[in-house]
Amino acid sequence: MNQLAKTAGIVVIAVVLVVLVWATAPVAPELDRFDDQGEPFYPDFTDPLKAASLEVIDYDEESGTARPFKVQFKDGVWSIPSHYDYPADGEDRLAATAAGVIDLKKDVIQSDRGRDHEVLGVIDPLDETTPTLTGRGQRVTLRDQAGAVLADFIIGHEAEGKQGFRYVRLPDKKRTYAVKVDVDLSTRFADWIETNVLDVSSYNITEVQVDDYTINEQTGRVESAGSIQLARDEANKWRLADLPEGRELDEAKVRSMLSAVSGLTITGVRPKPEALTADLRAKENLNLDLPTRLSLQSKGFFISHDGRLLANEGDVTVGTKNGVRYTLRFGEVLYGEGLAVSAGSENEAETGEFESGESGETGQTENRYLFVTAIFDEALLPPRPVPPAEGAAETESVEEPSEEETADPAMSAYEQELAAWEEQVEEGREKAGKLNDRFAAWYYVISAEDFQNIRLDMEQLTKEAKDPQTQPPAAR
Repeated sequence: MNQLAKTAGIVVIAVVLVVLVWATAPVAPELDRFDDQGEPFYPDFTDPLKAASLEVIDYDEESGTARPFKVQFKDGVWSIPSHYDYPADGEDRLAATAAGVIDLKKDVIQSDRGRDHEVLGVIDPLDETTPTLTGRGQRVTLRDQAGAVLADFIIGHEAEGKQGFRYVRLPDKKRTYAVKVDVDLSTRFADWIETNVLDVSSYNITEVQVDDYTINEQTGRVESAGSIQLARDEANKWRLADLPEGRELDEAKVRSMLSAVSGLTITGVRPKPEALTADLRAKENLNLDLPTRLSLQSKGFFISHDGRLLANEGDVTVGTKNGVRYTLRFGEVLYGEGLAVSAGSENEAETGEFESGESGETGQTENRYLFVTAIFDEALLPPRPVPPAEGAAETESVEEPSEEETADPAMSAYEQELAAWEEQVEEGREKAGKLNDRFAAWYYVISAEDFQNIRLDMEQLTKEAKDPQTQPPAAR
């Protein structure tokens, strides 16, 4: 009888364990409930070009906050609302994302129980009724131009044992699926914009001037270490003005500088005050009201007593073959990563006060504010063609010229040269105008690496001469 009681007890324990496993594990439903497996999530969404906005909401477990990222087509322009409506280069990427979403199907039904959502990672990041900070997924919503929802998902953890599959559910449903997901749902600011802010190639750069100075913010004094002038000669060789004795130009460093300029990428943006933007676009003297001064100073930019715009880490001026002259002014350091760098904190967005991280912070990436302007400088172009001297094209022939020969060949060549030169001037003016119009609205944020590769001093640009007697003369 004792043995029978023991056996019964073991059976009861086994049954209880089976029930517990069934109650807690995210097992798949019964076979007779596979009613929608394999079907598309949104069968009516068949045209990716209908998508006019994409919103992706991530969840930061450390801070317990949802982090939205949105790209939308509004008023005829693609923009990023979370980044002050910065212009987006998003049409092709959004169409590709929408096409990938159209292909999502209910491949495998994983669970019908709400209690499985946490372990599968499909809790809605916007759900304020659930206390847990873990197990929240990524919510992805596509809308059309009228704002109607085309598709809305919560994408969770990678599906166990199924490579390329993620757990997915619809926000208003309990059922969770294992779905093959091949969609790039990037929330990186840099993936949605034209990051090459200057639109210049290193081949087209003909002049570089580095104004090596710093501003003592305590006293307001400008502490100058001189100016460095580089120019490309007719033989396509770079020359350095006032080359120090016993030194030679380090051509590898020059190439590195030019590559950094042409490949300069932005990691973040901040809007300038509207009044400052208007003055910059109109190419007028800056209206230095209090908001403008505070905005400039918060980024490390200052107006000198003689009205010059200065930066606390100097500036670099770049001249190009097409007549565009860029000025890059390097401002305050900004520490941080992710959204804190690309768009700033909530304090920045709500109050317009832009705060930089304190120097010496650990575990934070270093970035720097950049103020860019562009002008057209005719001096960067070849000289304006001059007409030939009178009588230079006299002919010895006494025969009556044909109609084709009536025009003076020398003058015809001159007119062609002049027309080509004037076209170059017009193209240069137009490009400089478009660039300056874009630059006027924004402070940019760039990486510390780009800053260090561009803002070189004399010691960095030169090296000890191997044979001073064979060195070419410096540019003057």
